[in-house]
Amino acid sequence: MLTRILSLALALFIFTETANAQSFGGSGGLANFLPIIAIFAIMYFFMFRPQSKKAKEHREMVAALKRGDRVVVANGILGVVSKVIDEAEIAVEIASGVEIKVVRSSVSQVISKKPPTEKETSDKSAVKKTESLKKKAASKKPPTVKK
Repeated sequence: MLTRILSLALALFIFTETANAQSFGGSGGLANFLPIIAIFAIMYFFMFRPQSKKAKEHREMVAALKRGDRVVVANGILGVVSKVIDEAEIAVEIASGVEIKVVRSSVSQVISKKPPTEKETSDKSAVKKTESLKKKAASKKPPTVKK
């Protein structure tokens, strides 16, 4: 994306320079600055503006964090916001009874706004599922090999 922008700006610069060289007499001061103005305009619309929009959305997302939100921290840790300590820190529960303090701005994504249900957090359902799969596998007869 950046290479396309720079190549477009370079082509525009070369075009205006050749146009200035072919014109009769000396060209005005604004014509000399036109390529530079065009480069800054292109950079603004393709780089600075989208980046500032993303930064604003991230600030709003971080400001709206509350207890029970499922989040992804910048280093990839998944967890649930267990406590909002202050405007700079939150406590994130990453496992049952395991909390870590993180800086609010390190939250990269909010997965869901609702807290997980009891069924999702229960280890008993996973154990029951594993046991039923083991029983199913044990009840199947091994394939017989014909000689």
